[in-house]
Amino acid sequence: MQKISAGIENLNLLLEGGIPIPSVIIIAGPEGIGKTTFIHQMIFENATPEKRAFYLNTSSKPTLEVIKAQRPFTFFDPKRIGYSLFYADVKTRKTEKENQAALSEKVDLALSIVPAYIVIDSFRDFRLTTTSNYKFWRFVRQMIKPLTELKSTVFLVGEWGWEEIEKERGLSLADGIFYLTQIGSKTRPKMGLHILKMKKTTFHDGWYPYNLNENGLSLSLAEMDEEEVAASIKPHKKVKRVSWWEGFFSR
Repeated sequence: MQKISAGIENLNLLLEGGIPIPSVIIIAGPEGIGKTTFIHQMIFENATPEKRAFYLNTSSKPTLEVIKAQRPFTFFDPKRIGYSLFYADVKTRKTEKENQAALSEKVDLALSIVPAYIVIDSFRDFRLTTTSNYKFWRFVRQMIKPLTELKSTVFLVGEWGWEEIEKERGLSLADGIFYLTQIGSKTRPKMGLHILKMKKTTFHDGWYPYNLNENGLSLSLAEMDEEEVAASIKPHKKVKRVSWWEGFFSR
């Protein structure tokens, strides 16, 4: 089975070699937890001129700001942008029909470069503008079908809460789900990553702490305390960014 690196050495160990390809991967968690850095770390690790990555930015931040936020990290290489890694903006519109048309147009653009990897960040923004859960996920299946036929790996990044992950049936289309969140008290916060799902391969379950440094996300193989995790994972839990995170980006 062919796999790609998850961009983090210890995460590759937990996945017993990496992420199977092709696949559809969900990266979920609250705002400010490191999802965008995580996916950039992964695509910079894997994208090449022969296996290109296409990043669709749906957030309110301009793409240049999204790119600028990754510049402090050692994995970032500006020479690869427009060479092995391509970006495009796609903004949410007023109606569901307009949103789906805009997203489909950008995916068609991505298909023109035959990407090995495609990222939609934040994908959940489009989910929030829809009225029918069933119709939305049917649209998603149709949209990504040409990508999966090309053996592309699709990453859908979004601010799904823990309770949404459990209830959102449409997420069943995903081959893998990573969930990142804050664990512990406000005075001693920690960041935790959990592999909820990864088809086609075995993986090591559990919550694992990570932090942010100049190399991006760094993961520990020492499992987090189950009681502490259970006390932290609650519906509608808001995450407060820790001071060193803000300081890192203000450099």
